[in-house]
Amino acid sequence: PAITHVALLAKGPPRTLKRRRIKPEDLLAGSTSIGRAIHLLQLRSFFFVLEEDRITRIITRSDLNRLPVRTYLHTLLDHLEALLVDVVVNIHPNDTWMQLMSDNRRKKTRELHERKRSDDLETELIDCTTFSDKLTIIEKSCHFPPERLGHPSRSSMRDSLGRVRKLRDLLSHSGDLVEFGFDDLRNRVRHVDKLSRRRDVEWLSRVVQTLQEAIAVLEREP
Repeated sequence: PAITHVALLAKGPPRTLKRRRIKPEDLLAGSTSIGRAIHLLQLRSFFFVLEEDRITRIITRSDLNRLPVRTYLHTLLDHLEALLVDVVVNIHPNDTWMQLMSDNRRKKTRELHERKRSDDLETELIDCTTFSDKLTIIEKSCHFPPERLGHPSRSSMRDSLGRVRKLRDLLSHSGDLVEFGFDDLRNRVRHVDKLSRRRDVEWLSRVVQTLQEAIAVLEREP
């Protein structure tokens, strides 16, 4: 049977509080990209997915915790990290970027590099840095102006990349992506809280936009 109405049900014993016909704004094309869906879920808590001329399923904010979304976010992060490698070695040749890292991170990077070399693996020092290391280098480098990523100041760029760090940490710890404020992100991840509130989807959408814009800018550069 065709789906024609949506109803709001009361908690506890089943009881319909409100019922209405499905409207065009309730629908989302099945071909919509994950990135676009994340942005649209800021506006409303659910959509019916339309495949050709039939509604086939419903998508809600809680679906942002599912594997396809995680895979998409990992892909964006990995893509950005690969582009950052090229940027870092171009603006700081001969491993001079190491000067922008803390003593501890330089030590860890060299230790990993030596272990890989002892295993006969072909690797460069930059390949032994973490994603966070690369962001730190970009944030501190006087050879990388914040305007390059569309920011009016270095502090603005640092704040933006800080949100990217939080997303990376969240995904790395297999925490859920929506249902709490991100101020206590790390603590909540340990308790496997879920993300479904609007402000959390807005946060996620903002980070995705940051990733998409940074990738687009760095890809255009020679």
